[in-house]
Amino acid sequence: MKKDFNQISEMWGEDKAADTEPDGRRRKGIVRPTASPEEAAQREAELRTQGKKGCRTQKLNMSFTKENFEFLTTCPTLFGMRSTTQFMNFIVTAFREKHQDVFDMARSIKEKTRNLKNEGTME
Repeated sequence: MKKDFNQISEMWGEDKAADTEPDGRRRKGIVRPTASPEEAAQREAELRTQGKKGCRTQKLNMSFTKENFEFLTTCPTLFGMRSTTQFMNFIVTAFREKHQDVFDMARSIKEKTRNLKNEGTME
């Protein structure tokens, strides 16, 4: 049997009208405000995109050795960073900038391969 949470919200004194559409239907989920393109770009640069429509960062699920995991979760505070994500981005940016020529070459090869596949000359 489903629980009736309306009784609980009435007990807490919550206003039912705040959770309903004009036609009386209950709202589902959280209504998030949509970010402007400028705000979305700023939030992405700051890695603070949660809770805003139109704000997305690229995500990657990764596994680490025990030693590397400990390093990644311990060192951000030593470098004055607020999160492991910010620290990981710092490490990747430093490595990418140090090896920019290799990155540009790899990007070029990837683009040429993609073009060949689209032309059908590469199977």
